[in-house]
Amino acid sequence: MLRGLVNADEVFDELWIRNIHGEVERFPTSSNGKERLVWRNKMLFKSLQDHTREKVRWEALEEWKQAQNNTVKYSEELRLEATKLIRKILNKQPDLKKRIETAIGGNDITEKIADGVRENIWQDILIGKLEQMHIWEGTSLVSRGRVELRFYDGDSATKLDLNDVELAKEALSMCRQVVTKLLEVKSDLVQKLTDEVSQMKDRTRELEESLDGLVLRPMMMHTRCDLCPT
Repeated sequence: MLRGLVNADEVFDELWIRNIHGEVERFPTSSNGKERLVWRNKMLFKSLQDHTREKVRWEALEEWKQAQNNTVKYSEELRLEATKLIRKILNKQPDLKKRIETAIGGNDITEKIADGVRENIWQDILIGKLEQMHIWEGTSLVSRGRVELRFYDGDSATKLDLNDVELAKEALSMCRQVVTKLLEVKSDLVQKLTDEVSQMKDRTRELEESLDGLVLRPMMMHTRCDLCPT
């Protein structure tokens, strides 16, 4: 999810507190346990780099970090541009704005719609499927009567609960207009995001192949690091 994307340092902050099984550790009230786990993980990572220094192109990790940080930066720029465009459109359609605000019970619809539009474009970058915005109508006993504008398949957070089919159609038309406009006017920004995602995928694949168990095991056996027993 684009809205959950964080910079590379924050990604590694999360990794350092995971145990050997990849699970987030539960720490006591004292911070000693957490500090010790972070220290151990960083030592093991340094050990891994020492064992593989001549075989693994660790620059790939730095390139991945830069691409991650660029993606966060460009995604915020895209959100800003979407917000500006939506505000401009809704200012020309005050009645539509008021009806959407009334339906969702809030005044923050510009940013909410901007988040949805941005996620829609992001999903297209990830999986190559742009036209995912659709109107969902509840059919079960529990959901009957509910009408939602969903920005992509599986969306459960940025959707708009409008509970009116005609209003949902108007909102959908406006959102599609925003996406089309962004892809035209800000195509360079969307392309930058696309390029950074491609870079992250390529660097991830490179590291996965370089650090595959079949490749890594002989490297570890024929090299030494400061943690290796004498």
